[in-house]
Amino acid sequence: MKRNIILQTAVAAMFGVVAVSAHAGIANGIPVNMAAQAIASAATPVAGGSVTYSTQSPVAIGTVYVYVKLNGGAKFARVAGGAILAATLVPANIGAATVTVSLGIVSTDQTFVAFPVAISGAALPVNATFTFRPLSTAVGDGGINTVTPLQTVGNTLTETISIGSTTSSVAVQSDVDTASTGNAINSVNGVAFTSLSSGAANFAAGMGGVAVETKKVDVISVAGTALTAGATSNTGASTVLLNFGGYKFTTIPAVFTTDGLTAFSIAANYTVVYSAVLTGSYGAALAAGGSVFLSANNDCTVSTVAATAGTAATGAAAFAAITAPTTNVPLYACMQLSTANAVAIPSTTPSLVVTLPGAAGTATIVTPAASLYPLAPNGGLVDIRTYVPASAAGYTTFVRVINIGGVASPITAAIIDATTGAVGASGVIVPSLAAGGAVTLTSAQIETAIGGTAPAAATRPRLRVAGATTLQAQSFILTNANGNFSDTTGAQ
Repeated sequence: MKRNIILQTAVAAMFGVVAVSAHAGIANGIPVNMAAQAIASAATPVAGGSVTYSTQSPVAIGTVYVYVKLNGGAKFARVAGGAILAATLVPANIGAATVTVSLGIVSTDQTFVAFPVAISGAALPVNATFTFRPLSTAVGDGGINTVTPLQTVGNTLTETISIGSTTSSVAVQSDVDTASTGNAINSVNGVAFTSLSSGAANFAAGMGGVAVETKKVDVISVAGTALTAGATSNTGASTVLLNFGGYKFTTIPAVFTTDGLTAFSIAANYTVVYSAVLTGSYGAALAAGGSVFLSANNDCTVSTVAATAGTAATGAAAFAAITAPTTNVPLYACMQLSTANAVAIPSTTPSLVVTLPGAAGTATIVTPAASLYPLAPNGGLVDIRTYVPASAAGYTTFVRVINIGGVASPITAAIIDATTGAVGASGVIVPSLAAGGAVTLTSAQIETAIGGTAPAAATRPRLRVAGATTLQAQSFILTNANGNFSDTTGAQ
């Protein structure tokens, strides 16, 4: 009997058949791209792509154990000692051998499974393969609890396969074929969010817009004044319809849900109403009769979703119950100004945040703030940064405003809070400044014209001067005690 064993070993060695001496197999993954939005938490069961392990030397007749280990902290959903269906491990390229895979037994820590594999009839040839792929998210079908945070885009789940001569529930064995690793799941975005300002050169091509937006809004509060942009500005005798820009959601192809087989899509996974908030410094204009809305029309001629709250007081327009999106179909953020509107609108860039709840088991998408069309004043605007309030004892600020445009215009001024940056209410400081004309005013005259609460002596606000023309401004500070007169224009 002893001589027969020696003879069998010699024959096996002669034909290159290895029973227990380890050699290196090769694992190749065909990972599935799984939508991070489909993975609600680290405990969501998933079923990944396939990882195929190829032997690099023959494996002798007998029983070996194919080990599949999950990496990165992931665990099988099946409890320790539980069985996983043999069908999750598929042999191929087995030549004349007969290969029988039995139920896989899950390890004590649930991080790996060992499949008994009986080889009979002939040894496994070189490049025989074992492919592991969960059949579904069910625990007995190889379902995986994703402790690895696949809900974060860019993360991956890898699996390591090896072959051992013995079974173990506490340690992976690899004395027949050493371990090799392949990628099973890539966590990716299943939905793309795109936004585009209507002022962008590619607005028409990228968002289906009619044309690039060029309109401006008056900074003055007096109607009927000659304006630098005429027909494209808002006056007391006309209306302006502005398209701030558009946004859309798009299904990314070849991305799957947690079973690794079903396509992830907006149509299937984002089927409920959603909300959005449009923010900008135009609250006063809306309070005077204007409105903001979302439109399915690229020319903003139809109000598809009206704002529900907040517009007049804050300039933050909330939109509720927006119909579930259709992939690659944009909505446009629009503003309609009224003929009754006669208030100042400071320079502002509206921004949009969209909150898109998913169907059951699908994560909510909250988009980053999207900057839309920069709303510039229709006329000149100068900020006086070296401005000492009238309440500051011992000093007097003089501001000289020069109209270098071609039309006469009322001139307004507003205080900019030094702490918050908020622009206060404006007031007319010059009813009409002729083309080429200039006027010099003291801080007391300016603050009286503006009205409201004057800035405190200790503050250092800025002063915003504006008009429906092109402006320049100079500033001077008088030290009352000694009569020193300082030209601070260079600090503007």
